[in-house]
Amino acid sequence: MNQFNNLLAVGATNRNLGKTEFICRLLQRFIEHEIIAIKIKSIYPDDKKFHGKDLDPDTNYLIRKENPVFGLDDSKRFLSAGAKSVYYIKSKIEHLGVAIREVISEYSASQLFIAESNSVMQYFTPGGFLMIKGPNPDDYKPSSLKFMDQSDMIIYSNGKVFDIMPEKVNIRINNNTWEI
Repeated sequence: MNQFNNLLAVGATNRNLGKTEFICRLLQRFIEHEIIAIKIKSIYPDDKKFHGKDLDPDTNYLIRKENPVFGLDDSKRFLSAGAKSVYYIKSKIEHLGVAIREVISEYSASQLFIAESNSVMQYFTPGGFLMIKGPNPDDYKPSSLKFMDQSDMIIYSNGKVFDIMPEKVNIRINNNTWEI
């Protein structure tokens, strides 16, 4: 496992719990730090129907640097919220670590990153890992269950309201390292 103290990972137990909104508000809160945001779609062997569409079966991962004109809605929101740059990674889970390393290799070792992903935990120990937890355990993603116990903080959400607002989360940046 690689230590990656300048990465903050934000995951969730379910889809549609507000991860993108939470990250956007963190980007606004720490805008002076010029953070790079990474939107990650991990493809697990049994998940090709949902996340695997639009990825050639012979391709291990796709990396796209987003811009305000061309990009996913979430990526555009990250840019509007103040991200210095935004990358979209769609990767087979076994190649995710390589894809992330490719992105971070473009920057200095002190560059701050924030990633929307549970699966990043399989390859890195970030400076912080926030888990957004939904109300229905029957719908929890396997990746959230796998890494829940590694979260530094659990934020509860019903998809509209967080129990801890992003502006109030006890998090800070010290020497280009996320601290929770």
